[in-house]
Formats: sequence, C-alpha cells, structure tokens
Amino acid sequence: MGKEAFTDMQSTIEFLYTSRFGDNKMSLLGGSLLLEPQAFTIALTALISYIMIFIERRWEMKILCGMMLLLLFFFLSFTVTKAGLLAFAAGFVLVNIYILKKRTWRMRLTLLACVFLFVSGVFVFDGFREKYKERTGEIIVELGNIKHGIYLGGTIAPRVGFIREAYIHVDEFAFGGLGVYAKNRVKEWFKNSDAGLGEFRNVHNTFLHYWIQGGVFGLAIMIFLFGSPFYMMIRNRRFSYLIASMMVVIIITNGSTILLDLNNSRFIIVLLLSMFYYYGDTFRQIEKAITR
Repeated sequence: MGKEAFTDMQSTIEFLYTSRFGDNKMSLLGGSLLLEPQAFTIALTALISYIMIFIERRWEMKILCGMMLLLLFFFLSFTVTKAGLLAFAAGFVLVNIYILKKRTWRMRLTLLACVFLFVSGVFVFDGFREKYKERTGEIIVELGNIKHGIYLGGTIAPRVGFIREAYIHVDEFAFGGLGVYAKNRVKEWFKNSDAGLGEFRNVHNTFLHYWIQGGVFGLAIMIFLFGSPFYMMIRNRRFSYLIASMMVVIIITNGSTILLDLNNSRFIIVLLLSMFYYYGDTFRQIEKAITR
C-alpha cells in the first residue's frame, strides 16, 4: 500500500478486507497468528472495552474506551469472520440486558440511540456496505445449500457438513475416541464423503474435536471446563451477566473452530475459565460498578 494507506482511506479499508489481516496467517515474532484466534481475541476485547465505558468514572477514560471499541469493531469487521461478529453481538446483547435493567428510561433511550448511531455509522463507508452486502449474500446462498443437502461454500455450509459427517461416524469415537489417529481418520471421512467436503483435517468445533480425540473422557473435559463457571454461579445462586456475556463469546467462537487446540488461543481461554470459576465474586463486584 505504501503512502496510499494514509492518503486513500477507501483503498486502505478495501485492502484490509481483502487481505483479512494477512489472509489466514501472518508472521509474528517467528510464529503464526491464525485468523480465528485473532477474531476471538478482538471480539472479546471489544466487548470488554464496551463494558469499561460504564465502569470508568472519568469522562476522558470513557471516551478512550469508546474509541477502543470503535477501532476493535472495525478490526473485527476486517477479519470478515462471521463467528466472531456473532459472538460479539450475542455478548453485547446479553450485557446490555443487565445495563438497561439498571438504568432509567431516559438513560435507556440515550444508550439505545448511541448504539444505533454506532452500528449505522459502520455502513457510512462504501467499502463496508459492499463487503457486508457481499457476505450477507454468501450466507443466504450457503444456508440455501444446506437446506438442499449441499455443503459447498465459504464457511457455514462446510462446517455443517463437517459436523454432519462426524456424527455419521459417531460409533467410531463415541466411547473410546480415536486418540493420536484422529486427524488422519477425520481427513479420510471428509475425503470419502458423498457431501464433497474435500481435504480438511478437523471438524472446526472444539467440543466435537475433543470428543473425537478422547471419547467420553475428552467430552467430559469440555463439559467440565465450559460448564464450571455456570456450575459455580448456580451453586452460589449468584448469576453474573458479565461472566455470562464473555462465556457466550468463548462458546460461540469455539463452536465454529478448534480454538482450545491452538497455541494462539488455548492459554487465554483456560485462564478466563479459571478466573470465572475461582473469582466469580470479583466479576460480580465489577458488574455492580457498571450501574453505579
């Protein structure tokens, strides 16, 4: 891009959309940063930035958090990852249920107006409108393909096909799993499938991935890890919208890829799940600060 990145905003935005932050990989300190972990991290950070707007007491910090939210949402849009956008939207709606419940009608209307202006502002640029129009068209086509048993497409249709094919072979892994041979066996499923799935090595779903690898034991680990924060909330009879909203982001993004199997995202997910379990009271105190 060169100096054009600073003089031609529309071309810069279109370039970011096209490259998707370096297609699927980019060099980072000698390693590879995958697209899906990027989208997960940005979605989660954008949600936290939004929450911080209400926690911070100083107006300059509120403005700074708002600017971070705007930039992070733009970056999330650049990834063009539907699971990341869906995860952020779901967490955003959930945390706003709590915020709106605690606010006056005047504040509720003001907040809704700000959210509307923020969302509609995304489509001011022609590049944004065209790209979202294109992606919406792709989603409609893929959903139509799924309805007719065709699993061709960019992301949604193949992922449904992967999961469908895995459950066709559920008798092979349901109890004992496939262990170290899982990748080769899954690759063979897809290659020989009548759905035309092609060359893929995983089912793009963390929960199913660990079930295939570890059988009942692998599935139990996933249920324990992702269920423990909710178990602790039920046990203490203290529900936290803050924890639940972030858990929604984690669960949705893990439902469309194998984030817990990737070094780029495994640590932060396990750390967050542990914090939600052991420090639930701390998150509830933070939650109370949202509506002070």
